[in-house]
Amino acid sequence: MSTDDPLPNEHQKHALGELMARAFIEIRMLAREHGIEQIESIADAFHNLPREIHGSGSWSVDIARGMLADHQARHGGHWVEAFDEAMAKE
Repeated sequence: MSTDDPLPNEHQKHALGELMARAFIEIRMLAREHGIEQIESIADAFHNLPREIHGSGSWSVDIARGMLADHQARHGGHWVEAFDEAMAKE
């Protein structure tokens, strides 16, 4: 897995920002329903994304996608598809 991929372009950053906003909405809803394990999982999947898409740390499409795939495999959702759609923005 590469850890030095090119940073996302502005359209991808915008789409990834929207994806992160959806993640926070899900976290809020889970907190209301006491979904503690899912809250931990989604926070783990997203916590590095805001830093890395702006060049702080090592950006890796494969690692970011893998974190979302791991969460999705355990808890469902459409995070991987949404990530792929965001990364397809030109």
